[in-house]
Amino acid sequence: MYNGLRNNVKISKDSLYKFSFEIEEEGMVYFVEKFGQQNGAKKIYLYDFSMISAVTYKKEPLRVFENMVFLELAKYNQEIYYNDGIDFLIPEDSRAIIARAFATKEYTLSKLPTIIKQLKHFEIKILEIVTMGMEFIFEYDDILVEALPFWTWALKD
Repeated sequence: MYNGLRNNVKISKDSLYKFSFEIEEEGMVYFVEKFGQQNGAKKIYLYDFSMISAVTYKKEPLRVFENMVFLELAKYNQEIYYNDGIDFLIPEDSRAIIARAFATKEYTLSKLPTIIKQLKHFEIKILEIVTMGMEFIFEYDDILVEALPFWTWALKD
């Protein structure tokens, strides 16, 4: 975030950290750590994901979709992490969530060997894929893989 801002605005790292801490405390933004890397790069999610439109013209609908999935998860007040290729890890529930608006079963199967290796390392038993419309369920190497449309997934619990 600092590198992106410093090209356009005169800002120090200290003032940016102070400001980001304040808006996190107010619940305007959320910072999600990479699993096992507390001081590593964090993903940023917004309470009101339309706020990004106020600072950029760049449209990223898939990023907005991921933000929507995050907000649904955040309401449960569980520890949420991310890792390479996995949008959200929730160790407490032994589950991982991937936000793929246009996922198909074929695409999912092609990516699973790499993802499953990570999931086993984190002792994850359930992989949920949140989509815009596709729905399928199967078991792969002792991990339940379930794809649900966002509206079904969000109302599931």
